[in-house]
Amino acid sequence: MDIYISRNGSQEGPFDIMEINAMIADKFLKTYDYAWYEGLAEWILVKDVPGLELPQIASSSRKSKKVIYLKSENCFEGLLSDIVKLAMRAVVELKYTVENVNDSVGIITFKTGMTWASFQGASCSITFIEIEEGKYSPQSAGKQNVSGAQLVALDFGGAKRIADGVVDHMKKLASA
Repeated sequence: MDIYISRNGSQEGPFDIMEINAMIADKFLKTYDYAWYEGLAEWILVKDVPGLELPQIASSSRKSKKVIYLKSENCFEGLLSDIVKLAMRAVVELKYTVENVNDSVGIITFKTGMTWASFQGASCSITFIEIEEGKYSPQSAGKQNVSGAQLVALDFGGAKRIADGVVDHMKKLASA
């Protein structure tokens, strides 16, 4: 079976199942990267490809650990799912609304209430990029929402600052 992979915005392949297993073992390919092979309607996570020999992870290393913020590297250290949960906590504590969460990929989206630039608030996202095993750098983005009678929502970086504020709150929570 010819398998194609998609990671970091590029597609590669085809590979056979043995090559995919070797790339996972060498930590070149992550189980949360995407794969496609003939017969699939859409891309799936690599971990869901049938016939893979996924490495066994000791149960002690999979246990939830405290997320810590490494100021010198500007990243969070811990399990990706725990980092995303921390982001969810920060969003809720700042009184925003969580819209979507994917803790296997490391993305959270949320919406604010009304802002100075938009009656409809801002839509923001935080994506956690793995920079080293167990270390994730937050990448934030935001945009002002427009709908209804409002024709324009000028944004001079305000929505991004809101998303950055959530990351700053996460840093405080991780340091407490």
